[in-house]
Amino acid sequence: MTEDDIRAVLADEAANAVPGSVVIDRLRAPRRRRGGVVALVAAGVIAVVGAVVVPLAAGREPAAPPAAPVQAGPKNIVVIGEAGELADTVMLVRVDGGRTSAVSLPRDTWVDLPGRAPAKLNSVLKTDGPAVVAEVVGEITGQPVDHWAEIDMAGFEELSAAVGGVEVCLRNPVSDPYSGADFPAGDVVVRGPSALAFIRQRHGLPNGDLDRMVRQQVFLRALADKLVTTVLTDPGRKDELSRLVRELVRTDPGWNPVAVAATATGPARLATVPIEQVDKIVDGRPVVALDLAEVRRFTAGHFAPPTGGRSGTSPSPGPGGDGCVN
Repeated sequence: MTEDDIRAVLADEAANAVPGSVVIDRLRAPRRRRGGVVALVAAGVIAVVGAVVVPLAAGREPAAPPAAPVQAGPKNIVVIGEAGELADTVMLVRVDGGRTSAVSLPRDTWVDLPGRAPAKLNSVLKTDGPAVVAEVVGEITGQPVDHWAEIDMAGFEELSAAVGGVEVCLRNPVSDPYSGADFPAGDVVVRGPSALAFIRQRHGLPNGDLDRMVRQQVFLRALADKLVTTVLTDPGRKDELSRLVRELVRTDPGWNPVAVAATATGPARLATVPIEQVDKIVDGRPVVALDLAEVRRFTAGHFAPPTGGRSGTSPSPGPGGDGCVN
């Protein structure tokens, strides 16, 4: 994959892009009330979009009991960021012995698996629901999936505002009419609509959707730290934050995430699965092609316990040593 390949894909997508104002209006439209077991995320784990949770409402509303005894060993959770009934973000999170690791999958991944109708990964949510997205992610990565969590991406406007904004760092200034992103280079505090614009921008970035996935990872890690420090320094705000998360997140029935969250410590290790081809054309539209054998090898290595060296290093773009992103 070369820079010219990526720019060609971006140009093709730009020709069919929806203006940012339309996207944001759709995201802000009233949503159905979400059920399921919901709690708020502890420090390192919301870095992976809130897959596992430590409730801020502890002492006010008891957590629902698990449907079955908690099993020892690693847990794999598929995290889906929903935007307009499509999957805007897809991650597979592993919590294992206190370590938290996650891999992102491009939303435009072409899913062509035996026994399934070919489609983009992001559209599987709309046609089949989050449980099937979790199954597909398990098939792509070769990892067994224990649970799923679906998160309303638009709600990050409210969450970022509730914690007083989230600080991020950009390598270059950006101005994108599709997402509404308009930021200078360097450290920037994003909150409300600007937070949503930051995590949704892909047009105008050197690596398109790959850069956007890195932004989402960096933003969510920073949000995790801000959520925890906000609650620790101002416990009176935990009711507000708990309410927001109840509106944002739902999980598979009967799952109590608290037991998993209680074992998660330290910062999450984040990566993106290797990409075989970003410009595969299917039905006249570009999709992302993955080499399943390579994805499965990479994911297994990224999730493996450390052995003294670094394993599972992502081949995709990422933040530099200063933490800045494209």
